[in-house]
Amino acid sequence: MSDSHGYHIRMASEEVLAQREQLVQRILAELTMAGLPAQRSSDDAGWGVGAVVTADRLHDTDGGGVFVQWEPSVELNNAVVEAAEAGRPLDKDPASVHACAVSMFMQTALVGILCSVGLRAYDPRNHYDPCSVKVELPA
Repeated sequence: MSDSHGYHIRMASEEVLAQREQLVQRILAELTMAGLPAQRSSDDAGWGVGAVVTADRLHDTDGGGVFVQWEPSVELNNAVVEAAEAGRPLDKDPASVHACAVSMFMQTALVGILCSVGLRAYDPRNHYDPCSVKVELPA
């Protein structure tokens, strides 16, 4: 499939999407068993608090897969938004610095928890989502 700019964007096959769905369910179960709040991302529900699991429909080579991201409390998110709207430098704002630290530490925790149950979880080094975790079934 090409978009309006001529880029070739491939979608994952139905078989791969079904496997990703099973992986999402396993991740949700494992994180819940570990005592963490976990939910599947949803276009209509917005972002929740805790671990948010997303199954991207793109082909693996185009950035698709299953991802987990930690979302802090609504209060902390609102404090970061207020700082940005007020024009305060986010690298010096206490709430922003704290939110960033929480996301980085939780990324490490999520990787450890998911690897401990036999999944392959790692930092995908995504510049646009620097604290996400990519999760795959072991080879």
